[in-house]
Amino acid sequence: MRYVLAVAVAAMCLGLFGTSSVRADEMKVKGVLIDQMCAAKMMDKDDPQAAAEEHKKACCEKCAKDGGLAVISGKKMYKLDDAGKEAALKYLKKHDNMNVIVDGDEKDGTLSGVKIHEDKEKAKKEG
Repeated sequence: MRYVLAVAVAAMCLGLFGTSSVRADEMKVKGVLIDQMCAAKMMDKDDPQAAAEEHKKACCEKCAKDGGLAVISGKKMYKLDDAGKEAALKYLKKHDNMNVIVDGDEKDGTLSGVKIHEDKEKAKKEG
């Protein structure tokens, strides 16, 4: 009986660890939502994230129509894939705060499977 119970517990534990929903490429990025064209210009600045914080929402929305969107976090730019762009455009319709937290999978500097949230801490500090 003990042997059967031990095997059942071991199988259950292995199953739980083997089907973890956290992947190695999954990450959380805190930064500034910005169009890729303007983001490229910000990356030449000493503090790209601070420079991006001065970027206007209207410019972001306008430039995003013909290009992509990105998040600048510190001195790194993460591009959003097409589905991420759509999620970001929906976010922009509802929010003025360009400081965001993006959950997604990162590969070669591009985020996919993103969920975008307002960085409320950053909004409080600025407001």
